[in-house]
Amino acid sequence: MTSSIYLATLGIAVSLASCTTSGPRLVSTPVRKGMTSAQLVSAFGKPLRVEHHPDGGEDWFYNFGSQQHAAHPVSESKITETERSHSVGNATSTTTTMSQAPVHLSPSGRVVGAIPLGSVVVE
Repeated sequence: MTSSIYLATLGIAVSLASCTTSGPRLVSTPVRKGMTSAQLVSAFGKPLRVEHHPDGGEDWFYNFGSQQHAAHPVSESKITETERSHSVGNATSTTTTMSQAPVHLSPSGRVVGAIPLGSVVVE
């Protein structure tokens, strides 16, 4: 009986350890002056929105931001009439801070002007 409880507990622990959640991620490719609109779409996907200018230029809006990762130790004991267990490990968290900012494109479809700070964030 004890070995079956051990195996069940081990199976649950392995299942929990392999769980991951997906969320926003930073794209490692930076926005650079001179990139074409096709290169922007290839690297970051379609913009969140587009504003057209009278001169034929456009502002493409993407989320720009940063991420912080943290790990916190976890230690938990549980005692019941029939079992004793102790769990030790790490809980991890990722905090993503982001805001929409424009990437300016010239009438010929190339990135011009100031580049927003941070990395492009995609979901």
